[in-house]
Parts: sequence; C-alpha cells; structure tokens
Amino acid sequence: MLRTHQTEFLEICRQMKAERGLRKVIALVCPGGGKSGLPVIAAHELIPYIADAIAWITPRDNLRTQAEEAFTGGWLRSTIGHNNEIRIRKNEPDLLLGKIGYATTYNALIAARSYRPNPHVALFDQKRMVLFLDEPQHLALDEDFSNAVKPLVERCAVLVLASGGLSRNDNKRCAFLDYLPKDNDDRYLVDLSNTATQAVIKYGLSDATREHAIIKINFELRDCAAEWEIESEDGELLSDGQIETFDGASNIDTSKGLMTALNTEFSQSLLTEALEFWRNRRRHNPRSLFLVVVPYISHAERVQRYLQKLGLNVGIATSDEDDPKGVIRRFRQKQQPYLDAIVTVAMAYEGMDAPQADTLVCLTHIRSREWIEQMLHRVTRHDWQNKLPWEQQFATIFAPKDKFFIEIMEQIKAEQAPFVVEEVPGPPPPPPGSKSTTRAKQSKLTDRSAHTFGDPPVVPNVHDILTDALKQAEIHGAISITSAKKFFDAMSSAAQKPTAGQADADVIDDIEPPSQRERRLRDRISDLQRQGYDKTPEAQARIKRRGQAMWKMFHKGVGEMTEKELTAVLDARLLWMVP
Repeated sequence: MLRTHQTEFLEICRQMKAERGLRKVIALVCPGGGKSGLPVIAAHELIPYIADAIAWITPRDNLRTQAEEAFTGGWLRSTIGHNNEIRIRKNEPDLLLGKIGYATTYNALIAARSYRPNPHVALFDQKRMVLFLDEPQHLALDEDFSNAVKPLVERCAVLVLASGGLSRNDNKRCAFLDYLPKDNDDRYLVDLSNTATQAVIKYGLSDATREHAIIKINFELRDCAAEWEIESEDGELLSDGQIETFDGASNIDTSKGLMTALNTEFSQSLLTEALEFWRNRRRHNPRSLFLVVVPYISHAERVQRYLQKLGLNVGIATSDEDDPKGVIRRFRQKQQPYLDAIVTVAMAYEGMDAPQADTLVCLTHIRSREWIEQMLHRVTRHDWQNKLPWEQQFATIFAPKDKFFIEIMEQIKAEQAPFVVEEVPGPPPPPPGSKSTTRAKQSKLTDRSAHTFGDPPVVPNVHDILTDALKQAEIHGAISITSAKKFFDAMSSAAQKPTAGQADADVIDDIEPPSQRERRLRDRISDLQRQGYDKTPEAQARIKRRGQAMWKMFHKGVGEMTEKELTAVLDARLLWMVP
C-alpha cells in the first residue's frame, strides 16, 4: 500500500487534471518517509495529460543517483503499475535521452546559465514540464541557486517542492514559498495554507513511525567532564575552564566542553562503546551497518584507522576523497567490495538511503535542528529486505548529552512548524582586543542514559544495571535499553507482535537503472568496434570506418545515443558488417 502522504499526493495529481488553477504542491515529509515516491507518482498521473516530462532537481549527486533508482524500484512499479524511467544528466543537449524525465543538481543549473542555449530552459520552452524541487530550503531567496531555478519555475506546468523541513538558520527566506507576517518571536513562518492554487501535504515523524515507514529511534547519550585552556594569538595563557557535567553548564561552557570532548578522550570512549554495541547488534541483525559523523576530515581519517585496526571494512566519504560516491555505493551494498562502516564529515547526512544502517555515532559539534534531523534519519529507514520484523528493527544514536542536542531532540519530538530564523549556539567571542583559541586539555565520559520518543529516559544508574544484565544474557544489541526497562518493569513477556510489513506476493523486482544499462551497452559496442585490433594501421582504419558507419546511421556519437539507439546498433550487428 502507498503511505498516507503518497496517497494524498496521488489524489492531488488527479485533482489537477480536473482543476486548471491547482499547479503547486508543498510536501513536508520527514526524512525516510518516502518522499522519493512523489515524482514517480507525478510522472505516472500527470503525463501526458497536463505535462510531457518531469525534471527532478536535487542538492547532491548521491540524491540524483537515487532519483533515477526511484523510478526503477520494484515496489512502486508494482503498486501503481508504472514503467517510466528517468536519466541522470548534467547539462547535455539532450536531457531526456528518450526517457520520461531527467534528474540533475542545483549546481548543474548554475553552470548551465553560461550555456548558449541553456539546455534546461530550452527543454522547458519545448515541453510542458513537472518541476520537482528536492529539499528546496537550499534555495535562499535571490541567491545563485534560486536564480538558476527561477526560469524553470516560471515555465513549468506543475511545481512540487518536497522537503523534510523548510527552515533555515541563516535568517534567509526560501525562494518560491510564501510567508506569513513575523510572529511574536520574530520568526517568519512558511504559509502552509491550502488554496485554489496550492496544496500542502504533511507527513511527520509520528505518521512515519505509525505506518512503519521508519523504525523507532533510540538515543544513547553520554555525559562528559572536560578541561580546556584559552590562549592568546601569541600563545599566552589567558584563562582556563572546565565542566564536571553538561547538566547546568552555561551555553559558552557547553560549547567549549563539547569541542574539547570531541577532540580528546571522550570521543574515543563514545566510539568504543558504540562499536561494542554495534558488534552485539550485528549478532542479532547481520545486515546492520555502522555510520560515524565527525567534525573534520583529519578526525575522519583517525576514526577510519582506528576502526580498520579493529577489523572493520570502513570507508571515508568526504570532499577530499577521489570517489566519495563510490564509497557511499559500497556502504549502501550497491557496489562491491561492500563496507561495514562509513565515516563522513557531512557528505552523507542528507539523502543517503541505506536502510541497513541502524547505528550512528554523532561526533560533530554542529547543533542545527535541520542538520541533526537529516543526520539522524540516515539510520531510521525501514529495511524491507530484512528478515527481522519492523518491531525488532530500531535505530541507535550515540551522542554527547549536551543541552543543545537534548533541545533538538525535544524539537523533533514536538514536530514544530518550519520557520526561517533559528538561533544556533556558536563559539563564544574572543576577549576584547585579542585573538584567542581554545586548546582542549582532557575529557572523560561519565554518566550514561538512554532516551526515546514517548518514554521516560533511562537514568544513568539504571542504564548501567540494564546494560550489564543484557550482556550477561547475551542479548545486548537485540533490544534497546528503553525496551529492556519496559520488560523488567513489567516482568512479563512482550505483547504479541502485530502483523506488519509489506506483502511479498506480486512484488516486481528492482530493475537495472538506465544509466547502468547504457554503460553496459556502450562497453559492448566498444568491444565490437575494436574486435580484431592488432595495433596495425589497417586495424586503426577499421575502427574509424566502424565509427563512421554508426555516425551515418544516427548522426551522433555513441556517448549521445539513447538506449534504444545503442540497442539498435547491437541488434543490427552493424559493426560486424563493416570490414
């Protein structure tokens, strides 16, 4: 069955075919809730009735890849009965390549402004287009991203803006959204009214959990004692500071204590505890994967070396790596050799779809609700291919127990309305008249507690007792600490599990994405073209003649041929016939 918001969107698409004025949809779907199904539904319902093709614009390359895969996924092909495909593109002249649509990035649209003609604008001038803007909070009003998208918004037949959260923390409004007047807290709220021209869909954390779109989230938070020094630009000691606990510390001391903790002993202690939990978790869930988010590239490299020494196959996905997208594909079990774990400095936090990942270590100082929420939901996907039922799948997040993180947890739980202005604590200003730096001295992990949405937290002393009991029973990692407390409090077996999950019957298997099929066809043509090559002038001339034969037939090179044209080259055995 479709999820609630997907069914609602399908009905809106059908309503569009009957009502000329309705042409804009805002979809607020929590990360992991199935937002990527909306463009597939839009293409199936709206083409060819009020649109000819669809353009899916994403903020990142990995999301662009997943956009193509969304159209080849077997579940939606079975559920709504579609056979559409889209292509990954940048700024090529033929963006569709014979498909129903294409996926590109906001960065590609910026680069395309220097093209004559701009291929995206040219396509939107030629065809009625559905424009799907993924995570439009990246489009600040009157900045480069939004200016590059604006010509497409002005030309599109239907505009869909879909996001896990439309708020920004830089006091800027998002383009292509309407806002209400400032509220009493001096914030601009997005106008989420349903009108004759705009439809709004909301699908929050509680909705996604209730419908098993995401799994339950458990937080393993650790308190900290830390010491630091503040030095002048010349290395002179200006002052020192310390905290015995995050509880009750000022914002400034919390910020300094957090930075100290992440760069000293606390960081390794938290990572070690999380790794022990994950090893136990994998005994009960062999598909479980381990994700670590750190503040700096140098930190990522240290964590990778540490995990490799402990026998993990671990990769790094940062901007410094040669093939970060390949690392993410190996982590998603889409490309061999597969990885057990991945360390990232933010690259993977938005849009990475790896349902097997269920354990995350947050070793970053960033405390923006939008950022943290996106990061958390990298490990909350329901793993439909897992033999464990939904009730036995859960996400575990290991993080510092600082006040900022706890406040964000409460905001996520409350599912507050999206807004623009948000105060995010930062490092304190240096003393007047001097430039200073904070030098971390030492830290240690102190108390442990467990938290989840909807249940009281498990306090430190009880947490330790339950953890030891689970380890002695050899079920540490099989259930969360909060679930264990419920069990011991009730002193009875868990209630009979409700039937959950997706029926296996009549589900179509995923098919190979078109870009991979085209790459395979081009490789076969290249092999045929070079058949009999022996480095002689005659062989080189033969390759040239075979290339000319393809050009005469299609008036384009192999790299620009559609899948149908590539198949025709092979089916006609054209290259075999050219001597």
